[in-house]
Amino acid sequence: MTFGILSCLFSGLLSGCQKKLEITLLTAEIEAGATQEFTVLHTSDTHLTLCAETDDKETKAKSKKRTKRFNNLQEQKLEYAKNLSKEKGYLLIHTGDIIDFATDANIERAKKFFEETDCLYVPGNHEPEDKTSDYYKKLNAAYPENIDFYVREINGVNFVGIDNSDHKITSEQFLKLKEILDTGKPAILLVHAPLYTRDLYDVSVVEDGSAYLMAVPESLMKKYPPKRYEQQKADEITYAAYDYIARAQNVKGILCGHLHIDFETKVAGRIPQYVVGLDSMRVVTIR
Repeated sequence: MTFGILSCLFSGLLSGCQKKLEITLLTAEIEAGATQEFTVLHTSDTHLTLCAETDDKETKAKSKKRTKRFNNLQEQKLEYAKNLSKEKGYLLIHTGDIIDFATDANIERAKKFFEETDCLYVPGNHEPEDKTSDYYKKLNAAYPENIDFYVREINGVNFVGIDNSDHKITSEQFLKLKEILDTGKPAILLVHAPLYTRDLYDVSVVEDGSAYLMAVPESLMKKYPPKRYEQQKADEITYAAYDYIARAQNVKGILCGHLHIDFETKVAGRIPQYVVGLDSMRVVTIR
């Protein structure tokens, strides 16, 4: 089945009420010690909702419902990011939830996007969280790097992609991160779930009391519903990784998504962390 068939399956879902894509372009600067200044375009949380005619009725119903949730703008958002990055010569960064749920159609579209762009990508919580699942393996195969953990050096700056979509960092990821940071080279971390800061916690707590951040202090999780507490509670390794990152002088910035809001904060009071929302992208100058 070709992508063209897949992409038009639900093209008429919102005919007559299709909203126009409106993207706010934000700007930021990170003093990273690059050998040459360059610019990245940061986007996140596209939430593709494609399915195929061969999918079951539950998947088709979910596709219809979730397409409406995102105003049927996901394809426009992907194309906007791709075209702007190419037009301006920006490196494209996507910090997760490129797909809303696992289907072959969604992964095929993501694969096409990766083939058409030079994109640094990390998975989000809407991508398959079980790293042993067939869909996680398919998504990993669709991207040229290992989506669990990878590094790319650009102009003397290491971009470190880490899958923390379950609000945790594994012992294997932590060991690899320490190896990279122990070289002393400047690094910018790419993650889906933002790292805890108190001001970000305060603005991101939702109605059920959860904040959807990585390494939230235990004292602030007392009001979490049991399901969210178990889902988001950091383990010993994650807290250790957070403390290590907070102390690492060569961590120069963190780019993330997940919360569907725009926010700028500083981890440990000094590491700039930029959260990008559903209706925005951020142009980041790396110096």
